Amino acid sequence: MDELTNQYNDPIAHFTEIVKEKNRLAEMEAAEYSITARKNQALEKNTSNRRNYGYMIIMKLYYELGLDRFLINRQRRETKIVHNTSTIMKLLVISRILAPGSKKESF
Repeated sequence: MDELTNQYNDPIAHFTEIVKEKNRLAEMEAAEYSITARKNQALEKNTSNRRNYGYMIIMKLYYELGLDRFLINRQRRETKIVHNTSTIMKLLVISRILAPGSKKESF
C-alpha cells in the first residue's frame, strides 16, 4: 500500500475508477444490437445497399478457435505455398456452411 500511495494520491479511488471503466467496456462488448429495416421500402435501382451479416458468427468462431493463426503459422513453417491458406480456408468454410453442397460446388 505504501508503494501505491507514493504513486497515486488515492490508490483506492484510482483503482476503483479503473475497475468501473473495465466493467463499462465489458458491458459494451456484451451488448445486443438490433438491425431494423422497413418492410415496404424498395431499393433504388443501381445501388448496392446489401449487407451480408450471416457470416459474422462463423468468422467469430473461426477466430476464437485460432484457425487463422494455426494455418498461417503452419504455412510459414512447413510448406512452400505462396497463397494465403487462411483466406482460402475461410472462403471454403463459409461457403460450405452458408450453402451446403459438395466440395466441387464450393470451389
